[in-house]
Amino acid sequence: MNLGPIKQRGAACDRLIQSRLYAGADLGAAYFGRGLMRQIDNQTDAAIADYTEAIKLNSDLYNAYAQRGGQYLVKNELANAEKDIETAIEKSPGKVSAFGLALKAELRRKQGKLQEANDHVTKALELQKDLEYAKLVHKSSEEDIKRQQACVKPPPPPQPPRREDPTDALRERAFAKLRKGDNYGARTIQ
Repeated sequence: MNLGPIKQRGAACDRLIQSRLYAGADLGAAYFGRGLMRQIDNQTDAAIADYTEAIKLNSDLYNAYAQRGGQYLVKNELANAEKDIETAIEKSPGKVSAFGLALKAELRRKQGKLQEANDHVTKALELQKDLEYAKLVHKSSEEDIKRQQACVKPPPPPQPPRREDPTDALRERAFAKLRKGDNYGARTIQ
């Protein structure tokens, strides 16, 4: 995947923010674009700060909630992630966003709610079959479910108490005599 155009747009957004020529929703869009660039560069805290600024300037920017929620997932701040992901899903126009559902699936997976995760990612893939992130989450959740099922095997059935076999005691005595050098015990074993 060529990330050059995204980084170029992010750099352009950075210049727009620095110019102080824009305000409101336009400035919010610039913060969102710069947040994407910082996210790609693994600058999680800076990306969260930019998404937060974008949301302050345009509270209807549901993609900013989704991306910030994803960054909170990276930081393992699950409560913040859940709040943002839910908001992104609520604010997304028309049908529920596939990306939001994929994020929610990853959140549920990290919370150990594997069946819920699988349900959400399945819905995400129904909405958008080619969403790579959802495919990755789907594979991870299926692997987690298999691991969980392997760990939760039913206990083996109880074994009946072992009865003493009289020949076992005879054999033991014969071996004991053999160890002591008594050859008569060797004929008993056979």
